[in-house]
Amino acid sequence: LLHLAAYRGNLDIVELLLRHGADPNQRNDVSNSPLHYAVLNETKDQLNVVKLLIQNGAHVNEKGMNGATPLHYAAEQAYIRIADLLLSNKANPNAQDDDADTPLHWAISQQNQLNVVKLLIQNGAHVNEKGMNGATPLHYAADNVNTSIADLLLSNKADLNVQDEDEDTPL
Repeated sequence: LLHLAAYRGNLDIVELLLRHGADPNQRNDVSNSPLHYAVLNETKDQLNVVKLLIQNGAHVNEKGMNGATPLHYAAEQAYIRIADLLLSNKANPNAQDDDADTPLHWAISQQNQLNVVKLLIQNGAHVNEKGMNGATPLHYAADNVNTSIADLLLSNKADLNVQDEDEDTPL
């Protein structure tokens, strides 16, 4: 029930359930916690629901389905305020999912959102981290022909010569 209330952004129900002992870290059948669901769906009270779950002990680095953390989802959806809140509560910007992709990989591959990429880098995301198939964030930016993100990565010491599993560089 807490998962559904969190997903729908129903702050009053989330608060009621937590007050009556609902576990903010309980996983469902696909291994996601209520925090994962609160981050997944943009609602009017999304930020407040995420805050409330964290205040009640939700683990910000909990891995859910496919090894994704709530920060992976926030980065993918370019929810910058949610990502910032998670990071300020010690979310790991270098957490790897089951494919070894980090939130930085997700931000670049899904939405190409420059502001989220900047936020992740400012909070310690490794710009040369190898993800799925050995690809770095710069590989993802090159694949998506995103020059502004590629420029940002390069200005933060992304390595042009890193090879993926196919021995391809981002160039």
